[in-house]
Amino acid sequence: MKPTTSPKIATRTGISQETLQALMLDPNPCISSLAMEQMLQNPAECERYVAEHQDTNDLALRRCVHQLAGCLRMKALKEKFVFLFEQGQLDAWDAMMMIDQLYDQRSSRNYLRELAQEFCAEFQSGGMMSLPRVAKHMADRKFATPHHPILNIFHFLIGDVLENRQGIPAVLCVLAKQLARAHGLILQLCLANGKFCLIDAHYNLADPTEEWKVTKAKGPDDFHLCTNQEVIRIYLAQILASSVIVWETFDVHLFASLLLRIDGVSPDAMPYPYGKFLAPPPDPEP
Repeated sequence: MKPTTSPKIATRTGISQETLQALMLDPNPCISSLAMEQMLQNPAECERYVAEHQDTNDLALRRCVHQLAGCLRMKALKEKFVFLFEQGQLDAWDAMMMIDQLYDQRSSRNYLRELAQEFCAEFQSGGMMSLPRVAKHMADRKFATPHHPILNIFHFLIGDVLENRQGIPAVLCVLAKQLARAHGLILQLCLANGKFCLIDAHYNLADPTEEWKVTKAKGPDDFHLCTNQEVIRIYLAQILASSVIVWETFDVHLFASLLLRIDGVSPDAMPYPYGKFLAPPPDPEP
């Protein structure tokens, strides 16, 4: 087992890790959370601390260490999301997989991949692949949009949509696109009549809000082909708006932080209580 005695390494606040460890074990959850927040201010030192104490026999400390490890993983995943987006290398499918993991730490990438593999394996291979075949498969498997307003977070998360077959159009189209790609057919997402649809090279459109009905566009003026970055931005804006409406502060914080990061905007620009804009002055000292 690793030793549980913490080295007296000073953090950015001047408080030793030994002191922060004692505070993390405080029965008051506010004190414990603040101590872990201070530990996370120095990621490199925090990673070393986690590596040294992850096998400790102290169960209370082990729980704190595992929480720290989870926070470090989520921070790294968020940084990866922003970096890949800024480099123009983030696929909408991968973005939705990452957001699912950021929202729920129990949702691992391996678990989501297994769901996706089962989803793709349901498709009957053989014959010529086409958008109408993909649309028919999605309709037959009852992948559909729920009634408006769509405010339930589980209609936005790729794992839940794969399990429950109910989701917003953007997620359903990304799923259908991934299914087609797994079987050798390249489709694209587009906006037609203000809605997300799938489109092929022959201007065939499949609309998930119309039970995957396939229609023919007259020409390029009838639709707008979406880049991955456009899909991701719209998806984040929709999930953020839904979270604000239902007043889920954790969800708002997560999705707003991603949207603001990719736009290079400080979180302080958000209106109070999500940011400092128009925040009331602090209470006077007693």
